[in-house]
Amino acid sequence: MHKKITFCLIAAVILTACSPKADIFIQDSGDAVITVDVKASSLLENLIENAGGFSEGEKKENKSVFNIEEIKAELESKHIRVLSMETQGAAGIKTKLKILTGDEAAPPFLKTDPKEGKLSLNIGNADIREFVNLLSEDDREYAELLMAPALTGEELTSKEYEELIKSAYGEKTADELKRAKLRISVTCPKKVQSITVMPLGTGRKEGNKAYIEIPLSKLLSLKDNIFVEVRYVP
Repeated sequence: MHKKITFCLIAAVILTACSPKADIFIQDSGDAVITVDVKASSLLENLIENAGGFSEGEKKENKSVFNIEEIKAELESKHIRVLSMETQGAAGIKTKLKILTGDEAAPPFLKTDPKEGKLSLNIGNADIREFVNLLSEDDREYAELLMAPALTGEELTSKEYEELIKSAYGEKTADELKRAKLRISVTCPKKVQSITVMPLGTGRKEGNKAYIEIPLSKLLSLKDNIFVEVRYVP
């Protein structure tokens, strides 16, 4: 039986052009522990602080755009157990989540089948918008700052999107977006046999680990979903 797992908070990674990293640990039972670590760059921190009109005192206190308690409550309501969550500066966040096997109430964003030794991840615009809907109305305004086609519905190529960011926020921010990648690691119970990433992105395997990299600007302007499949020894 397939285990359906949501990975809503990965969209938090996608919405922050910085140093995004997500680690998925698949247990023997099929349960998944997911760690998301987002450290915003100084450019993004300045953008958020200036757009939010943060005072010098708020900047020193590392005021965040994320309302932790609201996000926790929303995730728990979707059958996602929040083991820990903390903010990092104005636009960074670090959290550890756990999805229990056999919970059919969780949205089918990520699936594992321990009997077959398979994990599949489906990343699409709907998942990004789902995360934004978890945010408060004020916090959604910060997400809109990136003007991502995945959120606006506008049809732009990755190059057109990069040019849009350049015209709005300058060349340095656009260059940072070009270099940014979504990095995901998957730790499986046993040795990884194969990894597939379509239609874009790269994957490699090493022992019982799989590593995926997806260019952020392409992900935020992609029309079709990105599909990742990792197969490991059952």
